[in-house]
Amino acid sequence: MQKTRDRYLIRQNENGEALTVVPREQGRMIVFLTRIEEGSADSFNVSLSWSSLDKLHERMKREVFNWEINDRSLSVKGEDGKISLRFMSTPGAALITETVLSHTEAELFKEAMSRV
Repeated sequence: MQKTRDRYLIRQNENGEALTVVPREQGRMIVFLTRIEEGSADSFNVSLSWSSLDKLHERMKREVFNWEINDRSLSVKGEDGKISLRFMSTPGAALITETVLSHTEAELFKEAMSRV
């Protein structure tokens, strides 16, 4: 996990997963890469407006929460200090993946989702 001036690298592991949050003028973009087989990966890119970020930020203040973006391409659930992210390519599509952030990753994700 690392924070640079232009992005937050939340996770990068030997399984080929990478989760990055990129600040944008209009909000934030979440990029999640997951390897499906050797030499092949799925990429999920979800942009969140400032309005959506404000709503998510309010939900993340709760101990247990569930939030979903309007187009359902991203849902975020939190419980016991962990955050679960579910990505869907298009509504009703078969391409769905989910990842659970550790407590440390969840804290960095919360920081990345703030306006600061």
